Amino acid sequence: MIATIDRSPQKVDFGSINERRKLALTTFDWCAVCGLPFADELRWQVVFQEGPLPTALAGEAPVHEACALYAAQVCPFLFSPHSRLGDEFRKGAVRDAMVRFVGFESTSAVNTHESGLQPGVHTLHFEHQGHADEFSYHSPDEIQERFTDALASERDLPVSDAEGVLIRLFNRLDDDGDGDVVTGAALIAGAAFAKDVFNLQA
Repeated sequence: MIATIDRSPQKVDFGSINERRKLALTTFDWCAVCGLPFADELRWQVVFQEGPLPTALAGEAPVHEACALYAAQVCPFLFSPHSRLGDEFRKGAVRDAMVRFVGFESTSAVNTHESGLQPGVHTLHFEHQGHADEFSYHSPDEIQERFTDALASERDLPVSDAEGVLIRLFNRLDDDGDGDVVTGAALIAGAAFAKDVFNLQA
């Protein structure tokens, strides 16, 4: 289950992005798909601009390459150009025919911005720099070989006992209880870099 979506033992909302979960991902430098740490890996992001990108700004948290390739095959909106976003604000929106993922060397800043769809609601946005690699596709079939290669080169990352506890809590099916524990830990650990964090959606 992708790490940014709302979840509970009773319900999982695959159409949502939970800003509290993004806050924890930001603070601990975890991937938005698998919820596990980055090391010296590139931070992958869907981008909509063309040409070289010295920097990019996105409302989605960054992901590992293997996770980007996985998401391209299982996320309906990334999978099919005919898929539509179904929430009340973006109903009827369709995917671009070509999807472009870019791998950046680092996340240089994270800030809050007011939503263009929901005035008064703030969401986290990630600024990346160091365009190092990329892939594009019309259909996920075109990236199957790259996905196989990415899985073959995956390696386990060292995780401290303390971070391991937070990761297990974060990835459980309970945002009403354990999810708040991790959000609280994120705030204590330094998420105050976002001065208007308490205006975040949810």
